[in-house]
Amino acid sequence: MRLDDTVQRLAEQDAEAPEGALKAVDATCLYAVYDPVTRKCTMVTAGHPPPAIVDPRGQVTFPDLPTGTPLGIGVGVPFESVEPSLPRSRSAGTTDENGRGLLLVSQLSRRWGCRPIPGGKVVWAEVGPRA
Repeated sequence: MRLDDTVQRLAEQDAEAPEGALKAVDATCLYAVYDPVTRKCTMVTAGHPPPAIVDPRGQVTFPDLPTGTPLGIGVGVPFESVEPSLPRSRSAGTTDENGRGLLLVSQLSRRWGCRPIPGGKVVWAEVGPRA
């Protein structure tokens, strides 16, 4: 069963829901599959904005993706995929105290830190409203 059909079916079931209940209408979706060997990432979108792609130097780009119709609209238009080449970032070592993952942790948390342990590291973070 296709995702578009699933969203339509859920919307039809919701039509019978009591007055005032939340009802499904449609949904947007971005689907991506990355092949690290070829560095190709196949992407398709159904009414969803394109993803932000950050290269190893920190430059942000947005791929030119056909928008596609949101799921559940049911117009039967096929989705078009694209395959942009993605730069390969370095692999972080088990004792590294920086990198993309920890950059995200630092941006999304109030406080964070890491400490080495045998065979790797422990990363901790406090999330919540920033002071």
